[in-house]
Amino acid sequence: MTAVAVGFGFLAQTVAYAQDLAYVRSASSRSDEAQGHHGSAWLFHRGGVCYAATPRHLFIGEKGTHRDDRYARVVVVRPGRSSIEAQGDRCAVFRDHDLALVRVSGVADLADCGSVLIGQSSVDPLLAVAAEASLRTATESGSFVRRALGVRSARVNDPDHFWVSPSAERDELTRTMSGGHVTIQDRLAGFLLGVSDEHPTQGMAKVLRSDRVSVLLTRLFGDSSQASVDSPPCLRPTPDGPATAAALRTAATGNHVGANRAARDCGASVRAWSSPPISPAFRPDHLVGVAEASGRWRAQAAEEVTVDVRLCGPISSPISRLRFVTSGCPSEDNASTDVEVIVLGPSLTPVTSLGYARVPASGVVEIGGAPVLGRDLRLRFITRSQGSGPVCAGPLFVE
Repeated sequence: MTAVAVGFGFLAQTVAYAQDLAYVRSASSRSDEAQGHHGSAWLFHRGGVCYAATPRHLFIGEKGTHRDDRYARVVVVRPGRSSIEAQGDRCAVFRDHDLALVRVSGVADLADCGSVLIGQSSVDPLLAVAAEASLRTATESGSFVRRALGVRSARVNDPDHFWVSPSAERDELTRTMSGGHVTIQDRLAGFLLGVSDEHPTQGMAKVLRSDRVSVLLTRLFGDSSQASVDSPPCLRPTPDGPATAAALRTAATGNHVGANRAARDCGASVRAWSSPPISPAFRPDHLVGVAEASGRWRAQAAEEVTVDVRLCGPISSPISRLRFVTSGCPSEDNASTDVEVIVLGPSLTPVTSLGYARVPASGVVEIGGAPVLGRDLRLRFITRSQGSGPVCAGPLFVE
């Protein structure tokens, strides 16, 4: 992952689906793209939940750094169709392997999450005869790139990995290609972990075998894994699963649930945010589709925090009013904060401001005026004085 990472559930002899590929960018890479904390992922679903498997080093700092990201932006690649932007919450990291599991929110149809998680047969027969392979990586724009590889070695004392190198000098392998899918004879064989210093030959890259990944994930869901689990609930099935295709068809006809264009049931989603949530209990996607009495979004303190929301429907429609609740947010965090609602254009650049309001410690924020055509909104929270920064809000209602 249609596509963000490749799904774990395909039969041993089938070709990896294009919709199993995804692009993943960790939270810290928002402020420092040079760190290269982004790559590709393998999408699959289990128990009505969409997951992505991706290299651990995208989230955990290495070589003395202290980075420990828990959230990610996930772009599901769907060739021939528009990509899907979703939120990723890290579920677990594997201590002995460069692998992490991410739970993906905001994908409406499980068909966009690859296949169901099942076992995979050994790739040993492929490695015994293979000399050539193919690498497919996802891009932030919602597409994928292919490169030709040569299979260089599979060590007897390392049953979990093999090594590859680019077939052409111009196809240099870089760290940002981590998580890319390596196929041999049209079968998924492993996931690129990026160029490593472990191999003496320049340009060689390590690949984590896909059959080993399948075993690790199966053990994780079976409570027999040595992985570090961030949040046990993220491994549990959801009783409802993602929004159904029927709900999306309802959105396309303009019959929005409860007349709220920011409802998850009709396809609204949180597409981006500038500051990570404080904890999984305060996720950005709580701004859409959650009852007013329950979910809240709360981000880390900053002078300015933004959240981008895509409303229901396939095209821009008139927006006349927006409101959200702040009750349930700590009062000290909501003093001296203002919010501006900006309508974004097709290229996600600002078009016009719907309005501006002070965020109360507890109450309802309401902004409205003359109708403005729009589909994408940016909520811009601004801290006007010193303090921890009031970046907390309840669900949106847009009409």
